[in-house]
Amino acid sequence: MAYSLPSSSADASHSSLTTPSPPSQAERGLENVFTDTRRPISIMEGLAKLYETKHLVDVTLCIGSREFLCHKNVLAISSPYFMAMFSHDMLENVQNKVKLKDIDSDTLDGILRYIYRGEIALTESSVQNILSAANIFQLEKLKAGCEAFMMKHINKTNCIEVYFFAKAHECDALAKKSREIICTHFTDLYQRDEFLCLPLDNLVDIIADSDLNISTEEIVYSACLKWINHDLETRKNDAGRVLCHVRFANISSYYFCDFIESNPMVRDCNALQDTLAKVRYYHMLKNRKQELDLNFTTRKGMNVIQGVLIIANPYSEENHMKFNSMEMLLPHHSKLLHVCRLPQSLYMPGCCVAGDHDVYLAGGSVRKLNYRGSITSEEVSNYLYLFNCSSRTWEVKAKLKQPRSQLVLVAVDRFLYCIGGSGGMEILSNLDRYDGQTNQWCAMAPLPEALRCMTAVSYKGKLYSFGGEASNGKIVNSVYRYDPSDNKWTNLPPMLKSRALAGSAVFKEKIYVIGGNTAVSEKWKREFLPEHCTSSVEIFDPADNTWMLGPELPHPLCGAGVVKYGNSILVVGGEDDKSWMAGICSLQMEEGKHQWIEGEPLPTVMSTFGCIVATLPRESMSQDMLT
Repeated sequence: MAYSLPSSSADASHSSLTTPSPPSQAERGLENVFTDTRRPISIMEGLAKLYETKHLVDVTLCIGSREFLCHKNVLAISSPYFMAMFSHDMLENVQNKVKLKDIDSDTLDGILRYIYRGEIALTESSVQNILSAANIFQLEKLKAGCEAFMMKHINKTNCIEVYFFAKAHECDALAKKSREIICTHFTDLYQRDEFLCLPLDNLVDIIADSDLNISTEEIVYSACLKWINHDLETRKNDAGRVLCHVRFANISSYYFCDFIESNPMVRDCNALQDTLAKVRYYHMLKNRKQELDLNFTTRKGMNVIQGVLIIANPYSEENHMKFNSMEMLLPHHSKLLHVCRLPQSLYMPGCCVAGDHDVYLAGGSVRKLNYRGSITSEEVSNYLYLFNCSSRTWEVKAKLKQPRSQLVLVAVDRFLYCIGGSGGMEILSNLDRYDGQTNQWCAMAPLPEALRCMTAVSYKGKLYSFGGEASNGKIVNSVYRYDPSDNKWTNLPPMLKSRALAGSAVFKEKIYVIGGNTAVSEKWKREFLPEHCTSSVEIFDPADNTWMLGPELPHPLCGAGVVKYGNSILVVGGEDDKSWMAGICSLQMEEGKHQWIEGEPLPTVMSTFGCIVATLPRESMSQDMLT
């Protein structure tokens, strides 16, 4: 909205007396402008003289019995804090004396010298008080100067104190640098008084960090015990809240048996019983690790690294990596590391991990990429490969009983199961079982219907299959459970939504089925492009074969990688009817309920790719990848 000035002659006459005329075009020319380059210096010198002589003062700042005579306009123009104080109907604006709290007199003396002189002496003993005061008075330049000073003086002896100070005062760069020092020297620091005297919340802040540079998880366990025992009577009741951040599944089974199971405080801690039971279960049945709600995420200094493997991504940024690479995503940093090339360029192969690091790759449509970047499809593969971590190469294993793509490969206890898929022109119902000990395949009871692009998981020794596209060209909501003990399939209650290219994961003893394409369209038939993606999440309870709705995704999608990672479910990449995605979201507890939280963008888009969690030796990757 525009406003016009009064046009009466009286108003015009009054205006001419009080308001200077705007400069002419010539007057605005640089040749008519005089600049006194010493003016800013003169003003600062004048302010300093006013402060020293106490001439024209109109306000007194009081701290205890000490008083500082000042000028309201100088304080207000220098500090938004004082500007607000002296510009509104506050008691301090009326009175000539202002009592200040949360600051000592020596610090205020330094702050006032900075305001009037533009300089202040910083020392290691005074800088924290000055930064805190600068934070209160909103003196951003001074705060930045203090932060820069502290950055130069962080070391192993003060990094813990500096970290929590920086965090409290929102000094992000200072907090980051001091935390890096804590993580790097944790093995030394946890034995010092600064660590042992930390309050509980600050201790948890440190021990929960995946970037701790430690060789084994046993070090974190020892640090927690040392902290508890430092004040046992006071802290023994907090043992559960502290030790729950130890990643017990990453501790040697021998150490677990000899030192953890035998520790009365740990053994008798009710808060830890469920975790300890799951760790025992894991050490007996490692192929069921993805069923367990344990944190397997490795720490930075360990000789192994856990991440999300991205296999045969058709949409890699580099042409030579399309369909033909295995990369490791580190969700904590949204960082993508190249691990190796695949033995063939493949579209929608099956992949799974057995144990911790036996990565298998099966089938897929063979793709050929020429030097111009165009892609041609050749045949469907019937190869099975096992990744050799030491040499970063793929070993050929017994071939599949028939070529197939758009299949599912799942490890159920000590066997791999190859389910459904497309044999080229036909959709398959075949179920084949691979025995790694004998390197042989054998045919098992087929699926009740031929399916491709379904999603499947193993849970407590059984195989569950959800949705997919059937041979009649329709996307289904069928759910089947296969029991290896009697080689039989069982029909289970269907999903509310039909879906293909969905993802699934076991979480909190339930199976989450996430996203997917819900209907066939002409684009799907012609180009395999979805047009009916869903954001729906359905949760299946294997205990009573019932369904419930889960929290909806932020966006409809299909073709995403869905895995359990740490204490969460991750949804990686995917696509909808408009675009491919380069995002990641995780299931987190927010405001008392599970919600999807979107993370940092990924370096590249990805969809319809193999996605599994594995733990690989760091030596299987070049060191420049890990920096």
